[in-house]
Amino acid sequence: MSLLPDTIILDKRLSDRAVRLYALFSFLSGEPTSRADLGGLLNCSADSIDRAVRELKQIGAVTVTTNVAPDGGLAASSYQVQR
Repeated sequence: MSLLPDTIILDKRLSDRAVRLYALFSFLSGEPTSRADLGGLLNCSADSIDRAVRELKQIGAVTVTTNVAPDGGLAASSYQVQR
């Protein structure tokens, strides 16, 4: 179970999807997850995930760590909520 801070629930700058994504990030606890997998969990596109992440980053609610695959390419990112 994950409780959301009032500052996230009541922030009018955040879309409903961004609030749901914040809750999902809280549940995942920083576990690396691809945009496609996040989109599958929230029934939306990777582009919609990008927009929601951008909203959360703009208010300082989440930090994103880009991970590098062993071959030097990009791997799934890690998302850490800021409470």
